Amino acid sequence: MQTFSGMTDPGRDYTVKIDATGLEGGIQYYYRFQSADGQTSDVGTFKTAPEAAANAPLHFGFSGDADGRWLLYVSTANIPSKNDDFFVFLGDTVYEGASTGSPATADPFQNPSQALTDYRRKYLEQLQPVNPGGSSGLKDFFAAQANYTLLDNHELGGLIGRQFTAGGAPAGTPAGKGVDATNPANDVNTTGTFINQTPGFNVLLQANSDYEPIRERTVSAPDDPRSDGTQQLYFAQSWGQNGMNLGPNAQATVQVGLMFMELAGITIGGGLTFSCKIQPSKSAGCCSCWA
Repeated sequence: MQTFSGMTDPGRDYTVKIDATGLEGGIQYYYRFQSADGQTSDVGTFKTAPEAAANAPLHFGFSGDADGRWLLYVSTANIPSKNDDFFVFLGDTVYEGASTGSPATADPFQNPSQALTDYRRKYLEQLQPVNPGGSSGLKDFFAAQANYTLLDNHELGGLIGRQFTAGGAPAGTPAGKGVDATNPANDVNTTGTFINQTPGFNVLLQANSDYEPIRERTVSAPDDPRSDGTQQLYFAQSWGQNGMNLGPNAQATVQVGLMFMELAGITIGGGLTFSCKIQPSKSAGCCSCWA
């Protein structure tokens, strides 16, 4: 058994991510979180990606669009029994609109700080029961296998802040207002200002990064001002000889004319990025991982 430690704080909404390194490829692992005062989560599981030369079978699932109006997502109830190698969440992992007991989010352009709070709430609601003692929402779903999650339009403002779905578009005036998408002059952005570098876009991406099991990296592309210094939102992961998972999150750079202890994990080769939400009164914890 291996143990990895991590810290969190209010700046991450008391979520924590831990990179578990040194794992073997093609192995089924199990993991759990434990807070500093000894509280322990349920057990999650995942399989690491096989080596690129391995002739390994591949069994995976995919879906998307988790609108809070449809909680409890009964169609996901049998996912744990599928024993998938991984699941690809194709985006729209939250919706900005109102649902039963959950108000709509603030406009990320008009009120970025409130939008950050509201989007974090929306992500957390996906992991909680609608009623006390009820179904755990998507908590058991995420804990049943490794997960790759992508961005779509509803994580990036949806119908409330739709300009943020085109990250490479001109930022507009004030920054974040966006520009007229019907004007052909805006089809190719040569302004040097970009939606993906505005406060509204950044808080939307922050909430997603806090709650989704994604490894956070930064793009280094000095010749491309649209992406240089931004969070890397694309990846490629081979799965033996027989498959490769490509994760392009195009919204980050697309231009106007183009278009409580919760578990989650994403495999990256022989390592894993764990994501966990802990009690606000706690700041430290560890993750134990075993085959």
